Amino acid sequence: MTHLFIINPAAGSRDRTKEYREKIKAACKSRGLHYKIQISQAPGDCRRLARAAAETGGGFLSPFPLVTGRRVWYNEKNINKGRMDMLNTTLCYVTRGDEVLMLHRVKKENDLNKDKWIGIGGKFEGEETPDECLLREAKEETGLTLTSWKCRGVVTFLTSGQWEGEYMYLFTADGFDGDLADCPEGELKWVSREFLDSLPKWEGDKIFLDLLWQDAPFFLLKLRYDGEKLIEAVLDGKKIK
Repeated sequence: MTHLFIINPAAGSRDRTKEYREKIKAACKSRGLHYKIQISQAPGDCRRLARAAAETGGGFLSPFPLVTGRRVWYNEKNINKGRMDMLNTTLCYVTRGDEVLMLHRVKKENDLNKDKWIGIGGKFEGEETPDECLLREAKEETGLTLTSWKCRGVVTFLTSGQWEGEYMYLFTADGFDGDLADCPEGELKWVSREFLDSLPKWEGDKIFLDLLWQDAPFFLLKLRYDGEKLIEAVLDGKKIK
């Protein structure tokens, strides 16, 4: 069997393609595995490449078991039925008085969030817990060390197949040390809460931002998109869109 590894150079806070190539090479060599590496070029490419591989009739192993410890197995049956692995991510809104630290995503190529304003955060690595992921991503993206934070809810993102779904652990933070650093993913800016609604964002972001500013208790929110259009929203089991 040939193991297929799909690398997304746009994932995370920096391009780690070269690093992953070396890790895959070393891991496969030590195990005597045959392997092939493909690089995604645009949003949705990982799913397209996975489906194309599955349609050849063989299974393939993602890079995560060998590189980051995350175990995923795809084959023709589960891909064709739409059962793709869900990403685990974090998103945090850091506050300073009535201001919120926002990230304008204008630097990365093939960025799903291109030109939108979002909080800070990213994908889990290895066996990280949500707060460990949060602290690492905050440091990498902003240069800040968070000292006070709270998990406010979990948002489940689902799509019509354009990209992977995800479970997003949503945080707010009101304490930090350090100074803002240059972010490789976009421009960081402190924005007054009264101006947040005027910024280009995902449609569903307004739902959970309103919950945050209303100091709502811990919540579960499901958002389903077709492209950039929000087609379903379910809050704590109650459909709201």
